[in-house]
Amino acid sequence: MRAPVHRPDPRKGPRRDRLRIGRLGWTSALGSIALGLVVSACKSEGANARVPLEVPNAVSGGTRGGGRPDSPSLERMNEGVALAEADKNAKAAAAKNEEAAKAEALWAGANATAARKPGSAADDYKKLADDHPDHIHADEARYLSAVNYMADGDWNGAVAALTQYMLDFPVNLHLREVETNPTVYELSAGGFLAEIDRMNLEVREYLSLHPIRFQQEQERIAA
Repeated sequence: MRAPVHRPDPRKGPRRDRLRIGRLGWTSALGSIALGLVVSACKSEGANARVPLEVPNAVSGGTRGGGRPDSPSLERMNEGVALAEADKNAKAAAAKNEEAAKAEALWAGANATAARKPGSAADDYKKLADDHPDHIHADEARYLSAVNYMADGDWNGAVAALTQYMLDFPVNLHLREVETNPTVYELSAGGFLAEIDRMNLEVREYLSLHPIRFQQEQERIAA
C-alpha cells in the first residue's frame, strides 16, 4: 500500500501570506506618514521659530523681565483706604448736591406757578417738604402747601397740610396765623421766646468782654 502524501491546503497558505503582506503594507504606510511629519517639522523650525513661553506672574512668583513684586506695606494699604474713603465721600457729596438741586427746582417751580395753578404749586411745596425735610425752605414749603390748597379750594388738603405743619414745626414763623388754641399757642410761643432769650444771652456774653479779658476770666475760673 502506498503511503498517503500530505498536501498543503491551498485555502490556508495564501490567506496567511495575504495577511502578512497586508500588515507589512500598513506598517510601511504609517512609517512613511510619520517620516513626512518629522521632515515637515524640521523644515518649519527654522522659518518659524517658537516664541518662548512666558509663565504668568501668579505661577512664576515674579514679574516679567525678572524680579519679584513689591511686598504689601502698611503705607500702601493706608493709601488704598484713603482713596476708597475719598471716593465714598465724593459720591455722597454728589448725591447730596443732586438732592439739593431737586429741592431747589421744586421750590422755584412752585413759586412760579402759585399764582396761576395753586393746586399744582401746593403739590410741589408738599413734595419738597416730604422728600427734603432738611432743606432750608422745608418749613415754609409745608406752610405754603396749605395756603395754596386753600386757594385751590381743596379744604381737606389744606387742613392736612396745616396739621402736618404744626407737627413738624411746632415753633414756627406762622404760629399766630395757624394756631387756633390759645393755650397751645402760648406754650409754643413760650418755647420760642425761651430760645430767643438763650441766644440773646450768648450774644451778650460774647460781646461783653474783650478776648483778652475773656481769657483772663477763663484762667481765673480754672484756677
